[in-house]
Amino acid sequence: STGASMTANDDTVTQGRWICIGGLAIQLVFLTSYVILVTLVLRDPRYIVLEGDKDGIGKGSKKHILWTVHATTALIYIRSVYRLIEFIDGYGGKIYSAEWAFYVFDCVMILLAFIVYI
Repeated sequence: STGASMTANDDTVTQGRWICIGGLAIQLVFLTSYVILVTLVLRDPRYIVLEGDKDGIGKGSKKHILWTVHATTALIYIRSVYRLIEFIDGYGGKIYSAEWAFYVFDCVMILLAFIVYI
């Protein structure tokens, strides 16, 4: 939020823009790391989703939760990539001025992320 507030001031707009870009890039690095770790864990036979007597949750419910988390992560990842590209392109760029891109890659991604949990 520091970078975004700095973009409102003409004296610090460039510095604020680069802080936002750096923050979004770091977010994507950690989100990518999360996806890689989850993929490695889920491929490990020790972590196979089994129906357990102790937790009272069936195998189908566990898989549904896992797919919900994966879908949400993918949608947020798409949105984060869009936002990074938007900031790199700048306020006067083609992406920033294309309203349809904002609705598709920002609003729709978040809306779908909410709908997945319903």
